[in-house]
Amino acid sequence: MEAGVTADLAEALQSVYDCMVFDSRDWGASRRDAWLYAIVVGWDADEAGETDDAMAELAARYCWTDETVERLRRMHAAVAGVLAAAGPAERRPDGVELPTAILRVGSAPDLADRRSERS
Repeated sequence: MEAGVTADLAEALQSVYDCMVFDSRDWGASRRDAWLYAIVVGWDADEAGETDDAMAELAARYCWTDETVERLRRMHAAVAGVLAAAGPAERRPDGVELPTAILRVGSAPDLADRRSERS
């Protein structure tokens, strides 16, 4: 895959990730939302020592088989791998390095559009 394609894919996935983690909705409330969140953000604990068992809870709620849970985890690992390969931060014009999610949330035009729709 070309570097430009990979960078564009990482940017697209980061944008989706940012929209999801900064949205106040309950991503586990519906089967479809829970599925998307599992792939993009993941329901498993991110750090060693965390005991969050959200994936097991949602698997039980939506009757996901062990194979389905493994498939979701595999797809999430692929998304996380693309984002990790793209690098954890970008630079603002003034040279300050910020995490990508913080940099983009204030400038995402789709978020501004969604806010105006709610008004």
